[in-house]
Amino acid sequence: MYCGVLVHDPVARKLRVVAERWRGGHGQEPAFATDPLLAVDGNLYGTAFRTGAPVLVPDVRHLGEVQPLAGPAVRSELAVPVLRDGRAVAVIAVASPRVSGLDIADLQRLTDRAAEAATAAPLAGDEVAQTA
Repeated sequence: MYCGVLVHDPVARKLRVVAERWRGGHGQEPAFATDPLLAVDGNLYGTAFRTGAPVLVPDVRHLGEVQPLAGPAVRSELAVPVLRDGRAVAVIAVASPRVSGLDIADLQRLTDRAAEAATAAPLAGDEVAQTA
């Protein structure tokens, strides 16, 4: 299972990976170890950020050219935006190596956590925006 937190970097106009972790012994390296910046176009995490709506994909093999961001072992992904004042400021993403490894219950739990994160503390993107 993969979990990542990506915060919007308004200067770079990309999502910055601020935390990520694999659990379960899949031998995966961090997905963004070499480049912590991710475009907001052409991927599931960016779609959740741009639309402000969660994205749940039970089987990423049916996405065509869109590759799972957390690596080739991924079969299902979920990305939920963190909304502050009605706009996305970050994305919490999880991925599973199993087809349909994530479901509506996971979406609800992650949506609840994203709501908590939105009110808990300033995000890295807030600090970037204040210094820009």
